[in-house]
Amino acid sequence: MPNSIKIQKKSPLQLIEENLADKDRQAVKAFLKTRCELLLRLYPTTIEEDQKALLAVGSSAALQNIIRLRVAEKQILQATSKAL
Repeated sequence: MPNSIKIQKKSPLQLIEENLADKDRQAVKAFLKTRCELLLRLYPTTIEEDQKALLAVGSSAALQNIIRLRVAEKQILQATSKAL
């Protein structure tokens, strides 16, 4: 019977929790939180501004998708920052 590869279904945060000492875990979390917050600041618009822009772009599917992607990226960064 061949050995099967087990795929872990753990989030990066779960792996951090399980594999680092307390001191290191806190340092990693602080770094990731700061990084998420800094990345959010690099966007020239807020989520609210993007949502307004989404209504204003009309029927351009390409522009709508660009704005939706930008909103999703920001939401991921915000959720990650809050989770840390």
